[in-house]
Amino acid sequence: MTHLRRTRILSQPARQRTVPEAPWEYGFAQFLGRRLTPAEIAVIRPIEKARKKWQARPFLVIDPPGTDSTALLRKYQEYCLSLCEETYGILVYPAGERPRNRNKQVILTSPRNTEATRGMTSRFTLLLHVERYRTVSPFSGSRYNYRWRDLWCALVPQLAEDGVLIVHTTMPEGLSEKQWHRRLAKLYYISPPAQLSRLSQLSQLFQLSKTIVVLLTDPAKAEAPPNPPPESCAARPR
Repeated sequence: MTHLRRTRILSQPARQRTVPEAPWEYGFAQFLGRRLTPAEIAVIRPIEKARKKWQARPFLVIDPPGTDSTALLRKYQEYCLSLCEETYGILVYPAGERPRNRNKQVILTSPRNTEATRGMTSRFTLLLHVERYRTVSPFSGSRYNYRWRDLWCALVPQLAEDGVLIVHTTMPEGLSEKQWHRRLAKLYYISPPAQLSRLSQLSQLFQLSKTIVVLLTDPAKAEAPPNPPPESCAARPR
C-alpha cells in the first residue's frame, strides 16, 4: 500500500515578521538610562547617524536664545568615548570657565592653549560656546580671524578618521536677521556648511526657535582664508 504525500498549496506567501530597527540614538539613550526628549533627539540623531555610518564630519550646533545644549553634548562625548577605553577626546571651553571633569578620557583645554593637545588623536573634539572665546572667537575682530583659524587648523588634523568634531554656539538675544547672517558667515568661513550656503536658507534658520545641527563640509576640502597684506600681518595680535 502506497501512501501519497499531500502538499498544501498556499495562495499567498507566508507573512514574515519584521523586526523594526532601533533608532540611531538608541545606544545613547541606554547610556543615559532614559528616553530622549524630541529636542534632544533633534540634536543627537544626525550626529549619531553620521558616526555609525563612518561619515562623521565637523558639526555646527546652534542654540537659539534661551537654550543650552552643553550638558547634553558633554554627556554624548562621554558616551562616545566609553565605547572604547583606549580613546581620548578634547573639550575646549571658554577662558576662565573651566568645567568639572571626572572623565580621564577627556582632555580639557582653553582656546589659547592648543599646544597642550598636539600629538594626540582625538575621537571626539567638542568646542563649547565659541561665542565666549574672546579674541579667539570667530565672532571677534574682522572676517578673517586668524586666532580662530589657528585653533581650527590645530584641532582638525588631530581628529581620528571616524571621530566627531562639534562646534557649539549660542546666539544672543536681540540680533537682527542681518546680524545672524554675519555671525554665521564668520563662524563657518573656514569650513563652509553645504546646508547653509544660501541666504534663503539662513532666513529660514533665523525663524526657528530650536537647536539646529548643521553638517559641515569635509575639512580637507575647505579653503583657508587668503594671506593678509603685510600691514595686516604687522598688526596681527599675538
